[in-house]
Amino acid sequence: MRRPVNGYVLVTVIWVLAILTVIVLGFGHRALLSDRAAAYSLDHVQAMMLARGAVQRGIVMLRNKAWYDFAATGTRVPATHLGQAWAKPGDLFNGFYTREGNTLEENEARYFIEDLEGRWNVNKVDNDVLRNIDAITPPVRRRIISRRATGVSRRNRPSTFHALEELRFVNGVRDEHWFGTDQYAGIRDMMTTVGDGRINVNTAPEAVLRSIPDLGRQAVEAIVRYRAGADGEVGTGDDRGFKSLTFLADELGISGDDLIGLERYCKTSSLFFKITGLGTRRAGKVRARCTAIVEIRGASAKIHAWQEERIGS
Repeated sequence: MRRPVNGYVLVTVIWVLAILTVIVLGFGHRALLSDRAAAYSLDHVQAMMLARGAVQRGIVMLRNKAWYDFAATGTRVPATHLGQAWAKPGDLFNGFYTREGNTLEENEARYFIEDLEGRWNVNKVDNDVLRNIDAITPPVRRRIISRRATGVSRRNRPSTFHALEELRFVNGVRDEHWFGTDQYAGIRDMMTTVGDGRINVNTAPEAVLRSIPDLGRQAVEAIVRYRAGADGEVGTGDDRGFKSLTFLADELGISGDDLIGLERYCKTSSLFFKITGLGTRRAGKVRARCTAIVEIRGASAKIHAWQEERIGS
């Protein structure tokens, strides 16, 4: 009688040990996953802090724009152009942050600043300009004008576009209109929702300059060529801009209808900028992006929009 009982006890003990082993392994695996999740969460927080710091550094660059211009040229240049210090991408690991050991090796903390007044303000641009933008079809143009005049429906008050992405959902705007094609630039590269309605001739892309009514192709090419500097390449150290529209006309010999178009639709300084900060961890596998739309008046900065997003695992 003892042998069956002993055998039963042995089997029971083995099963109990097996169950306890599974439970222990389950708890261990769960603890490991929790530890990894905590580590990735910390990485995301650190990446976001780097991205936020990059945006804040970009704001400082814009607030100190007049000082940087004076240090570079010896004069206070009221114009805003791509040859100035703010237009160059910034690396916070180059003189601002430090890499301690290997914890930040192969990671980034960068900012990029874009002049939003190098684009047309969809809330203020007139019908003549909209006709010259290939990505905006006649039905879409009429809906934009109608919304600004009567709102989303005829029973509503006039309504402005608060974010550029609202244009993406206007009836009739397709992917090729939004992103552009080989034949024309997309709406997202031509429009903005801030500014006084005039574009900065120093920072506007060539496609935007070509949409200026009454401005001829030769005048546009002359403007682009002058801005690129002696080497003919944009984004290099010899990029330059026009101090005023009068200076532009005298320097390039522009007159007649070309000058009328410039004086009506253009300017040479800007107040609204978009700053994008990028921070990474784990050699770029964990990334965070922070974007701010900022209005700069002298040494003061006003943030109109702030957006944060995590990218990666």
